[in-house]
Amino acid sequence: MSPEAQDKLEKFRNKVTTGRLVKFWNDARELPGLVALSLPKTIKTYPAVGWVRGNQATDNTELLKQLNELRQENDKLEKQIEELRSSKSEILDLARGDDKILISLKCEVVNNGGIEKNSWQQKVTWNNLFKCIGPKILNGENENLIFDILSEYIASRKYENFIYPEIDLTDFEQIKIQFLSLGYISFDSIGTNSYWEITSEGERYLLETMSIKRETDNNDAE
Repeated sequence: MSPEAQDKLEKFRNKVTTGRLVKFWNDARELPGLVALSLPKTIKTYPAVGWVRGNQATDNTELLKQLNELRQENDKLEKQIEELRSSKSEILDLARGDDKILISLKCEVVNNGGIEKNSWQQKVTWNNLFKCIGPKILNGENENLIFDILSEYIASRKYENFIYPEIDLTDFEQIKIQFLSLGYISFDSIGTNSYWEITSEGERYLLETMSIKRETDNNDAE
């Protein structure tokens, strides 16, 4: 073999052996034995997805069909859950919308350079309460902050200059239970902190009550 051919052979050998499983042989009669010994060893040493017996292989078509059926069943169950949540509040005949709740609260009012402590009861609709906190809990919000937001909102309906507003804790719990019963909120806890999160029903209700509707201009009507 010429030096040029020898060089080409070496380059070819280097190319085919790089990154591949290789075993050299001298006689074609050696091949059956080498393959019989090497293949089981390779399967054991380098297990891979491809090393599956033909009778154990999964039919991907059947698997995809099963996954699709499970997805459809899951969608159906989620829809039923939402319907149950929606109908629950109707069955219980819960207060909502423009119905009012009487809330007790206190704050310090700044008046003529002085500060006086006041406590009173304020009527507020459930609609206004939920519109107050709804946007804040779209991505979840700490319960303590929700308490402060509601306290400031209700106090602002009576006074302009005030500090340290605080609604009655019993009334706050009633608000929480009511929105939970209506299916508008859910709760999550991280350590000692509680968080309010809006549900899909609460989000639907919030969009329904806060979205700006188009006004029909009779002058532009054809």
